[in-house]
Amino acid sequence: MAKAKRAEEPQVSNQVILYNSRAEQNVPLYLEKNGKTFRVSHHLKPLSFERYFQFQESEVSTIQRLKKISTAAAEPVYKLWKDLCDGIEGYSFAHADNWRERVNHNDAIAAVSGLLFVQILEDSEIEADESEELYDDEKPTKVAFRAMYSGALVTLTHHFREVSKSEADEFLAISTNQPNENQLASSVKQSEMEKLYNLGKKLLADADGYAENSDVPAWHLALTCRVHCLRESERVGKFLTPSHLMPGV
Repeated sequence: MAKAKRAEEPQVSNQVILYNSRAEQNVPLYLEKNGKTFRVSHHLKPLSFERYFQFQESEVSTIQRLKKISTAAAEPVYKLWKDLCDGIEGYSFAHADNWRERVNHNDAIAAVSGLLFVQILEDSEIEADESEELYDDEKPTKVAFRAMYSGALVTLTHHFREVSKSEADEFLAISTNQPNENQLASSVKQSEMEKLYNLGKKLLADADGYAENSDVPAWHLALTCRVHCLRESERVGKFLTPSHLMPGV
């Protein structure tokens, strides 16, 4: 069986590539068979936020329903691929009428994984603004990350304002799957990612790296919102030790 990979050590693009959530993406995969590596690609239509949230809810409910480890756990991902993929390249059957049915499930899953790929960068990887001399709580906090866009790793940044007490409670309620006492109960069931996205919309001050007509994808904002809230909750000042006051001690 051919082995599917998202890409072989994808490199961060040196070109200025702006992420556009409303554009079709061409996700490349590298398949190894009989000692040779083949490059194939999947053309994926834009993923709507509503469909993404449906996928998230379906994925959670499927895992909860299964009583044992099974390939059925990946069925929501495959269904999402069938909804989005409108063409393939590099396969011998790319132009056959039944090409969707002939694509290996692992390839389909890898293509969706490429579409939704997000890699959060550590604070130490962000270039510091040396002009800042005083700590400013009102200045937005950066969460930088890499995402896959048509086979290229692009770097994007979300700028968040400080989390209020009620918003911190909202995040804790989301993280523990508990009702939020500060909000009215809703009859509409939401996935964890949708709740994080809605919280992120309130906290997001700005975003860099997107095309002018692009929305900030829900699968980006939900994850960066989680990271921002976790970093805020783990915030702690370091007290001075003799080594700070007397270098070398």
